[in-house]
Amino acid sequence: MTNSLLWKIENDKSPESFLFGTVHVYDSNVFRIPDMLYQLIDSVDIYLPEADNRQISYSDMLKYITVNDPDYSLRDYFSAENYAEILNMSKTDTDILNKYKPFFVSSLILADDNMPDNSVDCELLDYASSAGKTIHELESFEEQINAINSIPYREQAEIIANTLLSPDRKNDFNKLMNSYREQNLQALKQALKEMNPTEIFINSIQKNRNITMSDKIDSLLSRGYSLFIAVGAMHIPDADGVKGIVSILGDKGYRVEAVDFSFTD
Repeated sequence: MTNSLLWKIENDKSPESFLFGTVHVYDSNVFRIPDMLYQLIDSVDIYLPEADNRQISYSDMLKYITVNDPDYSLRDYFSAENYAEILNMSKTDTDILNKYKPFFVSSLILADDNMPDNSVDCELLDYASSAGKTIHELESFEEQINAINSIPYREQAEIIANTLLSPDRKNDFNKLMNSYREQNLQALKQALKEMNPTEIFINSIQKNRNITMSDKIDSLLSRGYSLFIAVGAMHIPDADGVKGIVSILGDKGYRVEAVDFSFTD
């Protein structure tokens, strides 16, 4: 597959649309979003982000990312060393922390490591909103949560321990950001593989969502809308037998071609 984050989608019945692979952080010291993307957003009918969570309140979010069970404790899913590290990083009340589902402690870990608190997703979504674009979601927040909920807590914790709690996490993060800036889809696929994901994880987070998101894109395109689609870059290529959005749309009869694109240094 061509290494590109930007793809043009069209067929004989659909207007020209664009698919762009995002990353859920944005470090403008490493790369900057070029004007080209904003111009493409201006040119389409609908901006289609992976999700639009701007209206989710903190209290509502807690209902989704915590467990309402008196017998549940986050402590049970991590080693004593890893749990102590999470506790040290967390700026959250201990009673609330212990009700977190394992996967969602990622936000606490990233925040404490002084990772960028903005994302490419939010930058582009904010621009589309300010430009007055019609905005539809590929997924609702609840649908995203349900995908994660289908992964057993033990497996969620293993993923967090193997990635965000590893001694090399900062180097791994920098490597990932460089791979993204260089639009190296093969390196991004390898980063996913190094997480040692289980079949349940792959099906829930990649395979099933790729199909659902592609169906939503197809539905809007078939109704004659032009789209700018912004979705996590790892959903674009095929990976370990799982078809990415580019391949799925190709199977549906669309011509999906890489567009020459580069970030602003």
